[in-house]
Amino acid sequence: MEDAVNLLKQDKPKVLTSFWQTLSRRWNWLTLSQKLYLLALVILPYHQGWMVALPTGIALMLEFWPKFVRWWESLAGRALILLFYAAIANFAVAGAAGLVNDVTGVAAHNLSYSHNFAILLLFPTWAISVSLVMLLLFQVLLPIYLIAILLAKPFGEKGMRLFSQCRYPISTTLVRLLLSTVVLVNLMEAVQDSSQFTESRQMSSSLMSNFADFIKEQSAETPAENASKPGGNNVSTDVPAASIPAEPEENSSTSFGLHIKSGDKLISCSVSSCDYRSFTRLAVANFVYFFESDSFSRCQLDDGARVVELNDYEILQVIQQPNAPLGFSFEVKKCISPAFGH
Repeated sequence: MEDAVNLLKQDKPKVLTSFWQTLSRRWNWLTLSQKLYLLALVILPYHQGWMVALPTGIALMLEFWPKFVRWWESLAGRALILLFYAAIANFAVAGAAGLVNDVTGVAAHNLSYSHNFAILLLFPTWAISVSLVMLLLFQVLLPIYLIAILLAKPFGEKGMRLFSQCRYPISTTLVRLLLSTVVLVNLMEAVQDSSQFTESRQMSSSLMSNFADFIKEQSAETPAENASKPGGNNVSTDVPAASIPAEPEENSSTSFGLHIKSGDKLISCSVSSCDYRSFTRLAVANFVYFFESDSFSRCQLDDGARVVELNDYEILQVIQQPNAPLGFSFEVKKCISPAFGH
């Protein structure tokens, strides 16, 4: 009996050692993309946001980069890739023109440097996001392609090889399909939510301010009513500041990301949250004021104003105002100069 117990005690470390050796050997068999897929799959039950999208996106790019290079080496593939990104660049240029017009109120061709700056802000996001969406859509539509290949197999059609040469190709394809579907659904929801973010935040801000004004009016009227009553006691009804709901401020200074401050406005784009539309609008407004506009002009200016001359008769006057939505006010004015007079 004692010999059997001693044998079990001796074999237990060997079993554990053999298990860890097998696990380590199988882990080393995996490629970097498969390891990232496995990491995203482990995180998926607990978080379905950027913590899953980031490793999935990196794994997709690493896995499909050799195919991209192979297509680039062929003439037809290079033409297709250039056409694809030329279309994306066209959308980015049009979006940048609309962004400059939305911020300043004038056509983008009057502010060529700001238009170029807006293109630099929009094109990388357009290129990366559209490329990632196309990769995700390709993974989601992959089962349809596989069914079509299976149906065409009796006719001698082999199709393109989609399974990689690494170990566990079918399992990797299924995990890739699952993660791509989850990331694509979350991306669509994020785009839908971001389109309503600005409007909802403005509505909540106005409601909070109106509610605060109502509380202040009530606190000012109640002592006057108590004082007018005969024998009334002067009861203080001041509402503490903590009881008035205020719009929560994000502690953006401690978060990692990009931060732009203009007057009382602070727009942040960090890992946790990013209002990229407001961020780009504020960046363009700052660029127009500090770089595109001039401090001196032949036209008459208000105190502290900067100017962009639109033509011989009109100017765009830019004034820094902390209470403005973007921290600046843009106004098209008539050029009053010694040549034209009043």
